Amino acid sequence: MFNGPVKGDLENRSTALLALLSGVVFITSLIPFPMPGFLTGLPWKSELTSSLLIFGFLVWLLRCRRDRLASAFDSDSRPLYTVIIATIGLFVLWSAVSGTWAVSPRSAGQHTLSWVLFLIVILTFGTANKGKQFAIATIGTVAVIVAASSLIDFLTNDFASAEGTLRIRYAKYAELLLTIIPLLWAAAVSVRRTRTMLSLLICGALGWVAIMLSLSKGAFLAGVSSFVLMFVLVAVFSRGYRVRALKFAAVWLGLTIFFQLGFSYLMTVPSTVDYISGKADATRSTSSMRVFTWRIAEKMAYDNLLIGVGADNFGFRFNESRLAYARQHPTDTDLEIGEDFMFERAHNEPLQVLTELGVIGLTLFMMPFAIFAYWTARTIWQRRNIPPVFLACVAGMTGFLMSSLVSSFSFRAIQNGLAFAIVFGLALRYLRRAGTQTQGRDPRPAGIDLLRTAKLATVGGLVLAGAFIFLSGAAGVSRLYQLRAQTTESSGQQATLLRNAIEWDDENAAAHSDYAMVLAGERDFDAAIRELRRSIDCGAGATQVYSILANLQTQAGEMPSAAKTMAEAVAIYPRSVFARVRYAQMLELEGNHSAVEIQIAAAKKIDQKQSNGWIALIRDGDAAAFQASLKDDTITPPADLRPYIAVFQFVDREALARALNR
Repeated sequence: MFNGPVKGDLENRSTALLALLSGVVFITSLIPFPMPGFLTGLPWKSELTSSLLIFGFLVWLLRCRRDRLASAFDSDSRPLYTVIIATIGLFVLWSAVSGTWAVSPRSAGQHTLSWVLFLIVILTFGTANKGKQFAIATIGTVAVIVAASSLIDFLTNDFASAEGTLRIRYAKYAELLLTIIPLLWAAAVSVRRTRTMLSLLICGALGWVAIMLSLSKGAFLAGVSSFVLMFVLVAVFSRGYRVRALKFAAVWLGLTIFFQLGFSYLMTVPSTVDYISGKADATRSTSSMRVFTWRIAEKMAYDNLLIGVGADNFGFRFNESRLAYARQHPTDTDLEIGEDFMFERAHNEPLQVLTELGVIGLTLFMMPFAIFAYWTARTIWQRRNIPPVFLACVAGMTGFLMSSLVSSFSFRAIQNGLAFAIVFGLALRYLRRAGTQTQGRDPRPAGIDLLRTAKLATVGGLVLAGAFIFLSGAAGVSRLYQLRAQTTESSGQQATLLRNAIEWDDENAAAHSDYAMVLAGERDFDAAIRELRRSIDCGAGATQVYSILANLQTQAGEMPSAAKTMAEAVAIYPRSVFARVRYAQMLELEGNHSAVEIQIAAAKKIDQKQSNGWIALIRDGDAAAFQASLKDDTITPPADLRPYIAVFQFVDREALARALNR
């Protein structure tokens, strides 16, 4: 039970510094940092700071007293605890092995090393004596910072123009907060000192406000479920705290209703409920894209059922599965979705694990949680009086798992995974202690030198954390070179900088794309074609990118290749009007007029106005197409064509510049 302000280990300077740095790690994504305009590939900022922090922690652990090092890895010989840790270890090992058949071993490595960090955190908080106080101090700091940042952003930005940026920025933190914030409320329920209780309650309330400000439908619903579950569990299973739990539940409910109604009726910013009801998003475009992504993921999983496509390789194999799905379901109108978008995640963590690691990986992924659920149910049944903080851990993890069914972040955002690992570790520590108290301590297996085992494990963790520092650091260096190239006018310097970016991360699709454009400007079309094809292979295979590749091939005099490129785009995106009209242009340049008519007819069947608009733009240019749209309402003007980003390939930039400078 939490009975007062943070003390004990936090009085030690090293531990206090670690708590502060832990809070910084969680908010790394909120810290402004110069980034290229076109950013692709694996995230690296939070990964770098997380691996640095845990590397430092492991170094500190090796310098501690011998008994402290041993206790950090002591499982008390609890069989279920040992099985849970071993199963997570097997999942990490399977993730590493999947790199042998993955398109991107680098991505598989990043996924593996992320889970190594999660496992280290679980082990640490599953055994640390002051882990609960340390976690609550860190959680409170994160809640206040994220809430303050979100309030400032919403009050100082025009929501209509910044909606997408704000929702994406805070959605990942909503999932993190709904996992850890219940601990603050439960600690406030448990504490006896009024000042400490109010401090915890204020931090917890701010955390819930930040979740609501994220405007994430999935996070809000999961958060509501998490809090309701926590209050119900505390009211039923925590004798001595029931009345206070019900009072706090009333406070939480009032806060929730106030913010939802306040946003709807007092502000121009819609509430989360407005998004859920469809009032703020009548098209429900994000929901439609999720459902479509799940269908493609199901196809990928079915085709790679046993071992998957490799950890974190979902984005690399998405278009391949989209093509297979399109061939099986050519009339599915949802094939129009996301022709200008890079699909990197499945928006459903168990489904993504199945696609990437197969049935074997999914089984290993689910087993620890199934064992934990059994252990929790058994402990509650035996003890009947359970501390609120443990029940908050259960509720927070339940909310996280619910959110993971519709979220693109989940364990893929390392700060979220670390938050879950902290809560999971705290819950395991309670179960171990509860089991020890009720059943007695099992004898330690003979022949095991715990200190030596702990040292070996710590050194191994150091090596793997160091590898993660290098991997994520290399990705960061690559993006910095890419940024410098985008702010440099000399094409020679741009080429050098982009080559450096690619050397540091050969899977940086944006760097390959930028380099292709530099090479094209130098009339080295063969090299430009290779670089842009590499960009597509790294996941950037949107219709506008295929169109640029076809244009480069045309300039290189490779007309058959250009037609083949657009044929590939049409096969993957059969409902793309733009891809079909562009393919028709390639076919016309080849003199294949009968095939041109087939593609134009197919495009017009999908959307006649869009087809006429693209034909006018590609054939006559942007100015003539715009004038034509004014005279003929069956022609979509260039500004309304989809995908809009592809329109710029056919804009007369010199004429536009002259018009703007008048």
